[in-house]
Amino acid sequence: MHRKLIESLKLKSHPEGGFFCRIYESNLQTSVPYSKEPRKLTTAIHYLLHAKQYSCWHKIQSDELWCLSTHSSEVLIHEVVNSEVNGAVITTKLSAINPSYTVKAGHWFAAELLNKSDDDFALCQCVVSPGFDFNDFSMATTKDLDLNLSPLIRQFLKG
Repeated sequence: MHRKLIESLKLKSHPEGGFFCRIYESNLQTSVPYSKEPRKLTTAIHYLLHAKQYSCWHKIQSDELWCLSTHSSEVLIHEVVNSEVNGAVITTKLSAINPSYTVKAGHWFAAELLNKSDDDFALCQCVVSPGFDFNDFSMATTKDLDLNLSPLIRQFLKG
């Protein structure tokens, strides 16, 4: 199923892991304190993870709203807040409906699927405001995060 979604939605590999394609960008622009260049007011992407992938530790300079749409597995988002690793599950299961989660600007975060069977996947829409720009994107290295915070720190470092 995830292969069909990747093909039909024309998703490309994302540097953090998973697959993506931009689905919206505002015609409006806004200034931001961290760049001389203005940013789109809002952008959105389709983002897909499958069971053998994870989204490595990264951060952006804007808030990012994750909305789960189609899935066979819930998504667990790990976020470093005040030197602690917190987890949030986004799900559409009736017993625990929580189909969205917002990662705050400047926070390191990573994501994985809770179920890891070969065919498991999750398709999310990620909305960023002010809009996403790769100039505002950083992937973590061992120098960026305290490796003693949690075993999850090492687990989701890229490379």
